[in-house]
Amino acid sequence: MLSHTTPLNTDATKNVLTHPLPMQARYCIKCKDFRPLASFPPPLDDDAPGCIRVKLMQNSLCNRHEHDDEEKERFCKKCNAFSPVCNFAAGEKSYTCNTHKYLRADKEKNKRHRDQPEQKRKMRPWRLCYNDRIKFKQSCINLKPNDIESLLQKIDPTLQTVCVVVPKDPLLIVSMQNFVVINDCDRNPLLRHIKNKNNQAYANMLPTITLLDSSLPHIIHPP
Repeated sequence: MLSHTTPLNTDATKNVLTHPLPMQARYCIKCKDFRPLASFPPPLDDDAPGCIRVKLMQNSLCNRHEHDDEEKERFCKKCNAFSPVCNFAAGEKSYTCNTHKYLRADKEKNKRHRDQPEQKRKMRPWRLCYNDRIKFKQSCINLKPNDIESLLQKIDPTLQTVCVVVPKDPLLIVSMQNFVVINDCDRNPLLRHIKNKNNQAYANMLPTITLLDSSLPHIIHPP
């Protein structure tokens, strides 16, 4: 006995094939799943401003995620990582965070200063003091170039005498409360005691070569 079956080429089948059902969901690239069509923003027109990649990105993100105009993080090329938007300069679409932007600006500023003879003369004693901090196993100094220049001017207003600044107490950071001004020729013999880890010899040598002491406002031994 032959069973009655509906042939495949019926009118109902043709309507389904030629008129597909409207799309009810769309794939979200961040959820990695299909979300209801109502969860997506209206599609952008082809004439809307912006590149095609941005349009496709906005049309593929559901309303659970932040869009480009409400971004919370941005990629920094120097950090090679994402950072909060507040760490970037406001009013521009920059991909260099403020930290690296300031470092680059400081390098350019220091380069301009190195090209000026007056700045070279001012920075030399400060740079010596800053580099000597490594020998004292310290991370920083609490003296600025202008501070050191003012100390050296007390000894020689013309700054013709070559002097350097070292800490009075080698265990403390050099500052306006802990400094000693000595001649440049006495620097290496004095630091040799620090290299040999002989702080007592360092303290014994200081009084014989000190020109200016943080505890005394006047010159002790004229150069």
